[in-house]
This record gives sequence, C-alpha cells and structure tokens, in this order.
Amino acid sequence: MKIFIGVDEAGYGPNLGPLTIAASVWWASERMSESDLTQRLKACFHCQPWKNGCNYLPLGDSKQLYQSTRGLINLEAGLLPLMWHTDQSASDLQKLIEVAFTNFDSKQIAPPWYNGWEIVPVPCNLPKDEIIRLGRLAASFEEEEQIGLSEISFSIVSEQEFNLAVSRSNSKGIVLSERTLQLVASLVEKYSEHEIEVYCDRQGGRTNYLPLLLEAMSDVWFTEVISSPSRCTYKSSTDINLTIHFSVGGDSFAPTALASMCAKYVRERIMECFNRFWNQHLPEIRPTAGYPVDAKRFRQEIEQKAVELGLPLDSWWRSR
Repeated sequence: MKIFIGVDEAGYGPNLGPLTIAASVWWASERMSESDLTQRLKACFHCQPWKNGCNYLPLGDSKQLYQSTRGLINLEAGLLPLMWHTDQSASDLQKLIEVAFTNFDSKQIAPPWYNGWEIVPVPCNLPKDEIIRLGRLAASFEEEEQIGLSEISFSIVSEQEFNLAVSRSNSKGIVLSERTLQLVASLVEKYSEHEIEVYCDRQGGRTNYLPLLLEAMSDVWFTEVISSPSRCTYKSSTDINLTIHFSVGGDSFAPTALASMCAKYVRERIMECFNRFWNQHLPEIRPTAGYPVDAKRFRQEIEQKAVELGLPLDSWWRSR
C-alpha cells in the first residue's frame, strides 16, 4: 500500500482568529503515481459546487469552493461525508476537534471564544442524510477503485500561541513551515511501514526546506532531488520510504485540496465562535472574517471592551 498525504492551511494572512493546518491521508496501490491518483479521483470528486442529488463530492481548493453567499455547504459536502466514511464523523465542533485534532488538549487553547464548541452544530448547512448519501457514494468508489481516504488530521494555532511563536522566530513563514512539518512528522511516524508521498503547498517565497525538514524529523536524512521554480522535492535516505514535495499551486492536487477544505472549514467555524463572543458584549458590532482591512475596523471597535474584559492584545490580535 502507498500513502499520499496532502497538507494545507487557512488563516495565514488574517490578524484575527487562528491559523489552522490540515492534512488528508489517502491510501492506494503501491504502483499509483500522482497523475494516476488525480485521474482516478475524477470519477467521484469534482471541483464543482454541491447540487441536490449530485453524483460527486465537491473537492478542490477551498478558495474555489467556499462562497460566503452559500455558506459552508460546499465544504461540508466534500469534507463531512469522507469523515463519516472514515469513522471521524461529529455532531458538533467540539467532537470534530477531538476526533481529528492532532494531540488535542482542551487546555492548550485559552481564549474564551474557544469555549462552547459543543453548541456549534456540525453540519450547519448540509442535511445529515445528504452526508450519509455522499459518504456511501465515496465508499462505493473506494471499493471499486481501491483508493480511499484513511483519515483527516489537523492542528490549530491560537492567536496567542501564534504570537509567541512569531516572537521567537521573527518570521510567521517559519512558524507556518514548522507547524506544518510537525503535523507531517506525526503522520509519517504513524504510517512509516508504507511508502509515503507528502504534498505541501509551497509557502511564500521559500525554496529551501531542507533545514526545516531535518529539524522536524531529526532521525531522517533528506536529499533534495528536484529544485525548480514550481516544485522542491526531498527524498529520505533512511529506512522510511518517504518523499516530500513543496509545490506552487499544490492545492490543485486532490489530497492537498481536501486539506485546504478542512483547514478552511475549521477556521470558519471557530470564527463563528469569535464573532458570537464579541457580539454578546457589543451587540451592534458587525462580524468579521479577520482579514487585514476589516480586522483593523474590528480592532478599533472591540479594543476598549477587551481592556474591560481583561483580555490582553496578544490574546486576540495577531502581530503579523
């Protein structure tokens, strides 16, 4: 068996809300290549919006599938049926975090808007019977094609945790790379008896990941085998049969696209909690997605109330 792992993030650019990093782990035959997997998955997974009665699951870059006017229905139609099929289904955000959050620890995340996740329903837009229908569709595809999702895993970096990590490294790009590779390392260890290919979206202008790889997986030695404007590839030269790719536009590859959808979905649900918390204290405030321009407006409106509530700036405002 061969393992394909796609990794992506959501929330790298905003000043408000968490950074979320997700990975989707797929299994296939040992002879399966990246292009073969892409072609085979097209039979069941399309980068198209969900439609009632559709015979496919939406799967693509979250930036293409997420539409604020339609809510989260496209992300739910692609992500939740697959999690149902892999026994990672959840009825609320708290349970979703518990089944898929790497090294979950409820005490790790401190801000008050990270409480009350058990009242955030999952799904929020897609009917539950549609999740089951699409999950059965994915199961049928898996049985026929001998390709399937093994699990979803993700990590959440809270605002305060993000600020602390940035202050140590003086680079939010390094923070993203380090947290991404920590997630990758945990999955590589879990699936180490199989051949593994990992696909990451290239982050910013970075072209050399070797030092970060050696730090994240100190017992594995890597050799750079491809260095091009579009992709950097590293292969292990130890007992683990491991190849890691960092690609421009890497979220076009299905496992990475599903990771993108998961990271976006989790962040959006946490932002619901963030906005609800501030609305309880400032009923007239308009919700925010946390991106820089609107984040400044939101900061101005909540800053005094945050002081009154004893919430330090670095607990809710990301420095970079």
